[in-house]
Amino acid sequence: MSLARTTRIATVALAALVVATSVQLTTAAPAQAIEPGIDCSADVFFVGARGSGQTYSVDTLGLGAQVHSAFKQVQTRLSGEKPASRAAVLPVDYPALPVDSIGTEPADYFAGLQLGVTRTLDTLRTWAARPDCRHQDVILSGYSQGAMVMHRVLRQLTDGTFGDVPNRVAGALLIADGDKLDSDNVAVLGSAPKNSHGIGSEFTLVSGTRKDKLPPPWSSKRVFSICTKGDAVCGATNVSSTVLFAQGGGDIHGRSYIDDKYVAEAVKKLQISYSPKVDLATTRINGISGTSTSQQVAAGVGPGCRFTWKAKSKWPAWARITESGLVSIYPPTAYSGSVQATVTSTCDARRSSTTTVTLRLEVNAPGAAPTDVRQIARWKYGPGDITTTANGSVYVVKCCKPRQVTSLTRDGAKETKLSFPLFQKGDGTARIDAADLGGIVVATQRMTKDANKLPTIPNVDVELLAPGAKKPATLPTVPNMNLYSIGIDNDQNVYVSGTLDYRVQADPLFPTPLVLRWQQGHNTWENVTEDFGIYSGAGVKLDAQPNGDVYFKQDGALEVKKGDWTSLVSGTDDVDEFTVLSDGSVIFTKTAGNYGRWYVPAGASEATELETALTGDPYQLAATPDGFIYFVTHLPGDESGVIRVPPTYYR
Repeated sequence: MSLARTTRIATVALAALVVATSVQLTTAAPAQAIEPGIDCSADVFFVGARGSGQTYSVDTLGLGAQVHSAFKQVQTRLSGEKPASRAAVLPVDYPALPVDSIGTEPADYFAGLQLGVTRTLDTLRTWAARPDCRHQDVILSGYSQGAMVMHRVLRQLTDGTFGDVPNRVAGALLIADGDKLDSDNVAVLGSAPKNSHGIGSEFTLVSGTRKDKLPPPWSSKRVFSICTKGDAVCGATNVSSTVLFAQGGGDIHGRSYIDDKYVAEAVKKLQISYSPKVDLATTRINGISGTSTSQQVAAGVGPGCRFTWKAKSKWPAWARITESGLVSIYPPTAYSGSVQATVTSTCDARRSSTTTVTLRLEVNAPGAAPTDVRQIARWKYGPGDITTTANGSVYVVKCCKPRQVTSLTRDGAKETKLSFPLFQKGDGTARIDAADLGGIVVATQRMTKDANKLPTIPNVDVELLAPGAKKPATLPTVPNMNLYSIGIDNDQNVYVSGTLDYRVQADPLFPTPLVLRWQQGHNTWENVTEDFGIYSGAGVKLDAQPNGDVYFKQDGALEVKKGDWTSLVSGTDDVDEFTVLSDGSVIFTKTAGNYGRWYVPAGASEATELETALTGDPYQLAATPDGFIYFVTHLPGDESGVIRVPPTYYR
């Protein structure tokens, strides 16, 4: 039987089941607009998703009766704390279509469910990015379809792109979860059998329910699944959901869980913490020997509270931390190591909490600045891409056999391999960029073929290795794009540029330019082509700076311009790659006509050609803030390499 036919049969079966039993919680109505808002003045953040067919109501704060009941129990617990605390609440704004819509518009029902997932994730990204919310834990709660939303949110929170959000989830209350599994990493509460499952697992082709357990860090200590015996949505065992519906399980589902003792038990077990929350991106301190450096370690505490930092382990004599969390170092020599500090939050005499934090100190020796042009790396086959960071790190994409991403020291004496699985398994063009606080991002053109071995419309896979992460996270795939460049800044805004594939654009002879942006706080790529005034697809490439500035070249690279479109370079033909130095100077390459490398001093309007003594044909380039330029070049013998050029060579 074909997959399409199997899916249709499952849809019809599920629709017949819910329509025949008339399972509906309230009168159906479209989702009403809810004014978005995140209240950082509270101690805890509560995000709730109502169930199928439950409309937005002021009486239940937009949560639906069951989740609102759970929220009131959370408030009761917090009001009994010493001192008393409170939770801010935000309902998930999504359709929550009634279940009988599966019989008429099944795609709309499950698209609405996915919209709930997306909007919850967007909310959590925005909340996590708010410094004034850093003290808060979050509680996730949902009923029925809303529980399915939160179940899927938990799964996606572990993809590596949400920073420390998973650690700030005090718990999840999954009430009558249609995605419930008969065995999972959750605490099962309620009168239903422990090994009961949700209706979604009986119709996976339609529902999208996954049957693998929730991954770490989720466990029975933080995720609570509450189900009443006989509930047809979450309580099936050897008897199917269909039979339970026929036995009145739909009615049990609709009437249960308000002022429920098992929900109350779960609320008591929520791991709400008032300890300081530290921004891990600020716990790495980079320095240069012989130079004084200071960096603030960011932490958040509750309203009306204060925090105090103190060194815990033995620190080097040249390093100190103030009570406010300002780390100052004046290292005499190179150093690499970790130290510990404690941060204590004090709200009043009745509440005090301390957290231990590990700080990484990385000190490089400046040595004598090299003045020679030198080849610092060499490999077989074609060139790839290169990028640098403000602290002097150099990262290279090598192509091919094998495909590798490596980091290089400035002199090339040490090379370290980095793991980017999608790039390593791929076979298309790849681009790389990095920022000290943003991380390393690699984009790979996915070159696939159809059954006739003809190239299909290309997609772009994007991987982001955040600072301190052990493996990269996979960002949403970019469809239908021919990849040109990738960029990232210190706020982890990721930009990708290229053109729309000719097979899906209006006129194949005139390429359609694309510039997309992915931001913390969003779960999709945003088309910002028009925002930046891009008008030509003939070579749209970008250079993202750590401070958030973005530079572009377009229209055959006749001009290189900044976001405000003040011309940096004009009258130059056939520009291929470019980079903007910290002083505003521009380095670019030409790959047609007169091959070479060119330098434009800040404020100048004309380019000066660099000496042609550099080995090989230019390909990619990058520069560090102190003016060192790194070129990837084609070399004789089907090889490629990295050439380092010091600032004394061209200034």
